[in-house]
Amino acid sequence: MTNRYRKNESPLTHWLIMQALIIVVTSVMSSLLVVVFYDLITSPAVPTDPIIGIGMAFPMAVVTGTIFYFFSKRMNENTSKLMNAIKAVSSGNYRYKLDAANGPFQTIFQDFNKMTEELAGVESLRNEFVNKFSHEFKTPIASISGFADLILRGNLSPEDERQYLEIILAESKRLAALSTDSLLLSSLESQQIIVDKKAYSLDEQLKQVAIILSQQWTEKNIQVELELPELTYFGNAELMQHVWINLLNNAIKYTPKGGTIVISGKQEKSRISVSFRDSGIGMTSNEIANIFNKYFQSDPNDNGRGLGLGLAIVSRIVSLAKGQVMVKSEQDSGSIFTVMLPD
Repeated sequence: MTNRYRKNESPLTHWLIMQALIIVVTSVMSSLLVVVFYDLITSPAVPTDPIIGIGMAFPMAVVTGTIFYFFSKRMNENTSKLMNAIKAVSSGNYRYKLDAANGPFQTIFQDFNKMTEELAGVESLRNEFVNKFSHEFKTPIASISGFADLILRGNLSPEDERQYLEIILAESKRLAALSTDSLLLSSLESQQIIVDKKAYSLDEQLKQVAIILSQQWTEKNIQVELELPELTYFGNAELMQHVWINLLNNAIKYTPKGGTIVISGKQEKSRISVSFRDSGIGMTSNEIANIFNKYFQSDPNDNGRGLGLGLAIVSRIVSLAKGQVMVKSEQDSGSIFTVMLPD
């Protein structure tokens, strides 16, 4: 281990030694030139005594070499720490931390620690995603497999067989939705601009979204009210459709039976405002702070809520559109999601 460390360190050490020699020689030559020029200016008729030049050069070289030695030693220590840290990170240790340093390495060490914090966060997020993703996929697959096996065995009443088939259909749709949302969010995260923009009727799009999800809100006897003037928006209609469907789905999901959802929109100077107001269960301050984070679930034990990707998709699309999403909510007092888009 020691030999390997020294072997990796030797190129840097050799470079520092070479730099030290160059500086010492340069200092000696500079001091000699200073002495010579000084004598020529002050006493041009008197020949320069070489002993005086040598006498000046020696202490100059000692002082310069000593200063550079301690400076190089400190720099070598910090550089070695940084090299070892880079090796640790390259080996998969994303939680490696460097102690605080002084001088020019202070900012480098701080930036390195910020990098490892981000890498550690990404690693934790990845592990969390894999666990949740595998769990969410495992549950519907197990249901589909189990109920399909029961149907194949026979000896079921028509009512039971139909019920099992409905469960298989519902779980299949859930799998498809999970796959679609995961792929969509992955694509959006790698996307930097929105293409295929065109002017279209935003109020008509919102009305169509309400119709698309009419089965969900009619089953819960929820009253959906539309307060939409004529709104024309220049953007990607397909991407914005995902925003409105996810927001309305979210409102339906957390609004109890017999509740109300109001979809409103208005033109404000150089921007368009669209709001989804519901009479649902509301949210805590912690939920509001994390609601747009990927994979966040207010109640992880509540099955059937997916991976918590819907609002993350909303946030990403609105961000790409140079817009903003705002939330106002209180527990047991409903929620208001407002999307502000540049006109």
